[in-house]
Amino acid sequence: MNFTMRLLSLSSLALSLVTAPAQAGVAIGDDFYEETVAVSCPVGSYLCRINFTKTPAGKVLIVKRIACFHRRTQPIEFAYLGVSQTAGGSASRKIPIPFLVNTTGDGLYYYTFNEEVEFRIGPNKFPFYYLETSNPGSGNSNCALTGTLQPQ
Repeated sequence: MNFTMRLLSLSSLALSLVTAPAQAGVAIGDDFYEETVAVSCPVGSYLCRINFTKTPAGKVLIVKRIACFHRRTQPIEFAYLGVSQTAGGSASRKIPIPFLVNTTGDGLYYYTFNEEVEFRIGPNKFPFYYLETSNPGSGNSNCALTGTLQPQ
């Protein structure tokens, strides 16, 4: 199944989430990495953070692609892919992620992107995706990271 089809399936899952906690699906091979996370962002918040699994010991993750679907009550101002030294920690490095908005007549904001990146994350680090809105709101998000694993 190609990446776009997987994203569409994941998008359907994100729409069905209301207040569910983060759900992760990780596929790690000798040199392949793929993870999907679906999360319902807090009501009344300006931000939403999507935490991915800690990178494996002795391996460097090279993120090649990030794809996300967002359904928000407020427009997203900015978003980035980051890495922290600790779970839930602040970004030690980050790269901005561009996205396109597609609003509909129902008053919600829908965002999708499938972005090629080159972002190296060392062993035992915590990758995450972060978005921020200009006004408090809520929403659902579903993101997937794919890349390769290399020896440290």
